[in-house]
This record gives sequence, C-alpha cells and structure tokens, in this order.
Amino acid sequence: MTFLLFINESAAPPNEDLVAWAETYGVKGDLRSRYTVFSMIMADTSLSRGALNGDDIEGSSLWEIALAELKTIKRRGFPQWESCFMNYRPASREMLWGEEEESLTALFEGKDMESFLNALVAYYRRRGFGYFAFYPFFRWERDRVFPIFHPDLVEMDTLLGYEDQKTQICRNTEAFLRGSHGNNVLLYGERGTGKSSTVKAVGTKYYREGLRLVELDRGDLTSLGALCRYLEGIGLHFIVCIDDLSFDDFETDYKSLKAVLEGSLTKQRDNVLIYATSNRRHLVKETWDERQGGEINARENADEKMSLSDRFGLSIAFLNPDQEEFLAMAADIARRRGLDIPWSELRRDALLWEKWQHGLSGRTAVQFVNEMECRLMVNEVK
Repeated sequence: MTFLLFINESAAPPNEDLVAWAETYGVKGDLRSRYTVFSMIMADTSLSRGALNGDDIEGSSLWEIALAELKTIKRRGFPQWESCFMNYRPASREMLWGEEEESLTALFEGKDMESFLNALVAYYRRRGFGYFAFYPFFRWERDRVFPIFHPDLVEMDTLLGYEDQKTQICRNTEAFLRGSHGNNVLLYGERGTGKSSTVKAVGTKYYREGLRLVELDRGDLTSLGALCRYLEGIGLHFIVCIDDLSFDDFETDYKSLKAVLEGSLTKQRDNVLIYATSNRRHLVKETWDERQGGEINARENADEKMSLSDRFGLSIAFLNPDQEEFLAMAADIARRRGLDIPWSELRRDALLWEKWQHGLSGRTAVQFVNEMECRLMVNEVK
C-alpha cells in the first residue's frame, strides 16, 4: 500500500467487484489503468485536499512524493488479468466515466508521469475527489455525507415560467461559483409552484462548474453547523438544501439555523450557501394570541421570529400561475412527452382537472399530463 495515493498496485479487486464497478460507472477499455486512475480520483489524501484548497502543490515535497509513487506504480506494472478486462464493453448505460476521466487515463497510460500528475491535480481542483467527483447530489445522514446514486436531474429549461425568479437564483449561484460570497436564498410561496425543482435544476446546471447540492432534513437542523464545517474541508462549492422549511411557535430548532446564517462568532463558510424552500414567507409560525400582550413584548416576540427569514439575503416568491399560464405549462409538458392531444381537449380536461384536484400550479399540470398519458396508453391497448 502506498503512502500518499492509497493505491494497492500489486493486486486487483475480485473479478466480480471489478465488473460491478465497470458497469456502475460505464467504464470501457482497459480496466487495469482505468481502475488505477479511479482509485486516485477517489482518494481522500493530502494531495487531493490540497489541490481543492488551492495550495501550491507544484514543486512542493507533496508533489515530489506523488511523482515518485506514480513512477513506482508504472515500473511495477499490473498483474495479468483475463483478456475480457483488457477491452471491456459495459452493458450499462451509465456515463459517469466521461471524457475527462478518459483523457486522464490516456495520460496515465503514457510515459510522462509529470504531465499526468499535473492533469490529476487540475482534475481535483475542478471536480473534487471521491464521490464528489462523480455525483451532483448528496444527503447528510448520521453525521456523514452520502451520494444520491440516482439523482433527480431537473433541467432548467424544462421549468416553464418564473423566469425572473430563475434568473435571480442563477445569477446568485454564478457569482458564488466565481468567488463572491453570494446570498443564502429562501424560495417561498404556494405549494407545487416549482421551488424544489428550481433548486434541483440549479444543481444540474452548475455541476460541471464544481457545484454540489447536499440535502439536509428539517429534523437534522441541529447538525447544520457540523455539516458546514465538514464541507469547508472539501473545497468545492456547496449548496445545502432544506426543503419545506417552517417551524411551529413552540419549536426552537430554528435558532440553530439563525446561528449558521448569521449571528454566531464563526463566520459562514465561503464555499457553502443555504437554499431553503417554504410555503411561508416568515418561517416561524406566529399567532394572533401572541399579540395580545403589552406592545413592547409583542414587538420583541415578532422581531425574534421574523429575524430568521431576514437572514436570507434573497427571498424569492413563487406564486400560483394564472389560468393561461397553467394551460401553457400543461401543453408544454404534453409536447415534450410526445403526446398528441388536441388543444380544445387539453384545455377542457386540464381546467376540469385543476378544479377537482389541487388548483393552478406546475405540479398540478404535471399530474394532469400523467393522467392524460395513462388514458392514451389504455386506449391504445384497447
């Protein structure tokens, strides 16, 4: 086992594990060199972390050690594997192993290990290491970050309407990725208007630029500080996503969020922002009974509860569409799915659907098109 890169160059994984790996990542070609490069990408080491943190690795002792180990790996060679692993053709459609990884592998298969190490460090800086290099979305559970292996990759151009809102959020995200502090964002408004989908679309759109989304459950807010400290050490840009955020008047967990957003002695991490969605503009429930006391106490109580939403630099409203916007959404979704539905029929059935179901919203439009698709499939079978 090597000291720095943590690659066991003298042994390959069991054949069944190697096949599972190749199918999971869609790897083709010579699996020997590709698995070795994969191991380097996955390694959480001083080299990978230093590259992400922007350290001056080139010419340092860290660089010299890494280069020496690469030369040792190349000199020792690989064990003899079955011929099918020399030109592997995966059945899987997964494309996690892409052009960047292929280019990196081509350099490793050459003789110039210094050029390869340059490319590896550049890869770390651009894509990260470990699962962060391959997956856009993660979850924080039990004080650990886990990749979401089958993420819901929403494309921004599939979200109809709310152009001003999307522009604001994208502008904030792009500034954040380019070195600005950016603003924490609260997306609030009616249910089903696309708040959560917009956050997913941001992750899909900017994944290649080094953005990763980490989902935090509402019940884990007390560990938000620990999550931010962990992400600070990784070096990529992260958005912590908190969906359907709101608090009843008796809850106090919101104070953990307040402290992270602004107010504790520790400043917010430069590579972490928080994007939260909520049906409420003011996140903490306030009742009329609370206003029946003296004027000073009532105002103090209101200020305490409103101060949480005030800590989000951007508060962006997602309101229900009007009838014509709703119909346009339904028609666009049907068109994208290739459904041949006459406009008069779509209009009539969509308006009936929203009256009997969940009102005017993007979610209702999707549910309506799902229903129409089911009807068409059943009719075709008959």
